[in-house]
Amino acid sequence: MRTRCSRGARLLAALAACVLAAGASSCGADGKAVRVSEPAPVPGGVLRYPLSSDPQSITPIHASTSDELTVVRALYAGLVDADAANGGLAPVVARTWHAGPGLRTFTFLLRPGLRFADGTPLTANTFVQDWNIVCRAGGTAAKLLTSVEGGDGCGTDTWLGPLTGVRAPEADRLEVRLRFAFAGFPAVLANPGTWAFPPQLAQTDAEIQAMDAGPVGAGPFRLASRSASALTLERNPAAVQPAHLDGVTLDVMPPSDADRAAMAAYRGGRLDVADVPPQQAQVTMADPVLSRQLLVRPVAAVTVVLLQPSARLGPAQRRAIAWATDAPAVASSVTGGVSTVADGLVPAVTPEYLPGVSPYAHDPAVARRLAPAGSFPRDVPLAAFPDRGLPGLATPERVAETLVEGYRRAGLPVRRGRCCVAPALVARVVAAYPSADGILSQLVAEDDLGSLAPARSTADPARRAQRYAALARRILDEATVIPVTFDARALVVSPRVHHFQIDSLGLPHFESCWLTGGRPASS
Repeated sequence: MRTRCSRGARLLAALAACVLAAGASSCGADGKAVRVSEPAPVPGGVLRYPLSSDPQSITPIHASTSDELTVVRALYAGLVDADAANGGLAPVVARTWHAGPGLRTFTFLLRPGLRFADGTPLTANTFVQDWNIVCRAGGTAAKLLTSVEGGDGCGTDTWLGPLTGVRAPEADRLEVRLRFAFAGFPAVLANPGTWAFPPQLAQTDAEIQAMDAGPVGAGPFRLASRSASALTLERNPAAVQPAHLDGVTLDVMPPSDADRAAMAAYRGGRLDVADVPPQQAQVTMADPVLSRQLLVRPVAAVTVVLLQPSARLGPAQRRAIAWATDAPAVASSVTGGVSTVADGLVPAVTPEYLPGVSPYAHDPAVARRLAPAGSFPRDVPLAAFPDRGLPGLATPERVAETLVEGYRRAGLPVRRGRCCVAPALVARVVAAYPSADGILSQLVAEDDLGSLAPARSTADPARRAQRYAALARRILDEATVIPVTFDARALVVSPRVHHFQIDSLGLPHFESCWLTGGRPASS
């Protein structure tokens, strides 16, 4: 999908709200998506895309960073995927699924005749074996499988196995029994850490490590070659979802300044896509060429301030910090207007989003009333949690710097601190799967996971959203988590690239795009 907006910096706020439907679109003066003509998909060509770091793991078992998951998404396939067009779920290996009574059992019917790139059959039993391997090997997605019967302790040394709640009575039928009601469980399976790989290639740790060098999946592409500077992918003839492209070249950028290096390569015609660094957002919008190539995609990520309750930071002091949190300054200056002020904990791109959940706004006067002079600790260190997540987003360090300035203006004695012992911490929470649960499950304490039960056990989507909102309000009322921004990726996309999509997890869908013309177009 293409976003073509050329009215300058005054449209940045509208752009951030421009979540486009499938197909070619443009932004009108009001920021709404408008259909425009686009050529039909054509086969062939190689897309050039940047990685901000050299992936250490490119298998579903251990991939964790955005760059690693980008590669995994291209090489592997799962039961379901995040739908880049509408934020929901799209069937992939599973053609249909349904929940049983009580929302504790789910049945997935698979497409018949599926195979991995090496010709190995992909069946329902593949997932039975794979998920047990993920638990045994301590895979990145192991914690997500703890909801399955037999999954208590999955990924830890205490897990004895097997996952008793997963069975394959037929080659195309997978049945999953959960430990508790969980209406949104299918969304969990959009996490690439749950996707299929040939289980016979991952029986030992040594074999899992070898699979990183020779990955075998059922995704739209397969690995053709790899060097220190690039990964070359080619079309997978056995793909569950065939790609239009012949291949993708993933160029590894210098880790010291990956975003700037990618923009320079894009301007030089060596890349088809590049993330726009937040500090370059305004300049990009003002550029008469690049502004027409800009795509702004909200992602299921929220930047927050985490406050540790203590005698020094009681409820009144925490709420004072919440009211003094200058989120508008972060959204406008630190993110360049690409991200938006968060009005809750559930990002707007998430299916269960409800507006206006947060009770706080930026109002220093309210902060001073809640915590008048003398009632606050002498100093409160605010640190930034290191972020290895999505590329192109403002760093927590820059967010912390701006927030400290705002707190000082409000008269609160907050200063920059050292990670990660400070009582106040700026962090980015990225959804592990496309739902409110993918955010809130990371923000409740381990001994409070039961607070998710009312929403998880609700079948009706509207009522479920209200119950997730009620949980978010409870967390916000305690002022241990203060929302700052709902985050978004801003990218420039070459005019020769059509239907380029980024899903709500921030991952590109290479299989959906196609190329017209020749080399990447320079500006």
